[in-house]
Amino acid sequence: MQENRYNGAHELGGRGEECYFVFMKYDPEYERLRADRCGEGADELDGYLSRKHDEVLRRWLEPGSYRKISSFLIVDGFSVEINEHQVFQVSLNNEF
Repeated sequence: MQENRYNGAHELGGRGEECYFVFMKYDPEYERLRADRCGEGADELDGYLSRKHDEVLRRWLEPGSYRKISSFLIVDGFSVEINEHQVFQVSLNNEF
């Protein structure tokens, strides 16, 4: 997992959570959709990434223990509020 952490002035969610940026490994479907962003391609890319990122988080983290903030279209990535233990859990995943 390639990780960038935003360490704000306060902890998020009151449980020691911080905002992390997660960037995914190469995905040919993402590249195909990104190349066709005009018209319906933009909506299709947005939906694809949102579903993909939600699935990844559901597979690796307990429901209700995190909050996905957003998915990014320019790069295949997302921001999520998680704690340091969860960062370790997610970093073991080969998808990042």
